[in-house]
This record gives sequence, C-alpha cells and structure tokens, in this order.
Amino acid sequence: EDNDAREGRSCDASTWLKSFLVLLHRTFLVKLRDPMCLVTMTSSAVIMGLIFGALYWKTYEKSETSYAILDTQMGITMCTLMTVWLPYDVTLTFPLERKIFLRERKAGLYPTSAFYLARISADVPIHVVSAITIAVIMHVMARLRIDLGAFVLISIFGIIVGASMMQTIGAMARTFEEANIYMMVVMMLSMMLGSGFVREVPSWLNWCREISLMGIMADLVMYLEFKDIPAKYGTSHDIFKDYGMLIRSDDDFWA
Repeated sequence: EDNDAREGRSCDASTWLKSFLVLLHRTFLVKLRDPMCLVTMTSSAVIMGLIFGALYWKTYEKSETSYAILDTQMGITMCTLMTVWLPYDVTLTFPLERKIFLRERKAGLYPTSAFYLARISADVPIHVVSAITIAVIMHVMARLRIDLGAFVLISIFGIIVGASMMQTIGAMARTFEEANIYMMVVMMLSMMLGSGFVREVPSWLNWCREISLMGIMADLVMYLEFKDIPAKYGTSHDIFKDYGMLIRSDDDFWA
C-alpha cells in the first residue's frame, strides 16, 4: 500500500509538472503573437522613469536642505509605487479567461494551481525588465544615494508583488469592472499608507499600515537612501524622526 501511495504521489507530481509546462509554453506563445503588452509595459517604464527623473533631476541640489529631503522622499516613493502599479493589465487575466479556464478545468485538463503559476511565471521576464528599466533611469537622473543593485532588487520585488496582488484581485472578480473596483480600493489604500504620503495615521488604521506592502517597500528604499546621508543634510536619525519614516534601523529593515 505504501508503494502504491508513493507511486500515486509521483504520478500526480509528474502530471502537475507536465500541465504547468504545457500551460507555460502556451502562454508564452500567446504573448509572442501579441507583443502589445510587452511594448506597453516597457514603454510605460521608460516614460515614467523619464518623467520622474526629470521632475526630481539631481534631487539633492536644492536651495534648501528640507526641499532636498522632501523631494528625494517623494521621488523614491512615487517611483517605487509606480513600479508596483506597472503590471495592472494582469488584473484582466481571470475575468477575460474565466469561461475558458472553467471549461478546461472541468474537463480535467489541468489543476488550478498549475494554471495560476504558469500565468504568473510567463509574465515574470517582462516584469523584471520593466522594473530594471524604471529603477535605472530614476537612479541615474535623480542621482540617488541608494546602491543601484539594492534599488533594482526592491523594484523587481515590488513589481512581482504588485502582479501577484492584481492577479489575486482579478481571480476574485467575475468581470473586469468588478476587478477594477477591488483593485482601486486595495491598491490605493496600500499606496497611501506609506510614510511618503501620510506620516501619522489614526490609531484604528495602524494595523493596516503594518500590512501595507507598497508602503513598506517605499519605506525600505527611503531607509537605504538616507541611512548614510552626508552630514550637511543632518543625521539619519533626525531625518527619520523629523520626516516620519517608519523604518529607522537595520532591525526594522529586516523585521
């Protein structure tokens, strides 16, 4: 019986892997035949990177020290959050393909987990390229102090998190209109709870701030940006305190 059980699990695993690879290959072919999504996302990354880079050009070269800190804080926040928003088109995945998915799932062609993971995996390359593009442009034009590699890694993490959140929201909705409403509520709330937008929230919203992925990521970048700032702008401790940043030490960063 134990041997039969092991063989059954092995067969299930191989079947799942085969389904996943077939779905991944099919999704790649669909995307290659319709390159508009690729062009749209990469061009959006370039355009938004140039806009933010122009607005926050050499952000530390301001007439007032406070302006330099505030502009750098807002520039980092906006760039990080825009990176999370870039893959908004994935919200359409489930509403558009729900009928096909339900029909094929009912026929036993593949498990739900294989379909979901294949769709996410197929989008990862373009998401990574877009995140790197906007991060590099912003870093170079704004002359940020954060290590470029760290900024790129957090941007990649952010766009993957954003895609996952939007895929989940799309899976919960029956139509694109419904998904759009859910997305705006969840994503906007997560965005606005970052310390770049609001320094202090009502006590009954503190729990929301603790799970705001977009706000936490923006704060991570701000911590890395200001932790070794030159003395002429003040100490990092004073900046973290005066400008309401949540992450103020390495312990907070890794927690």
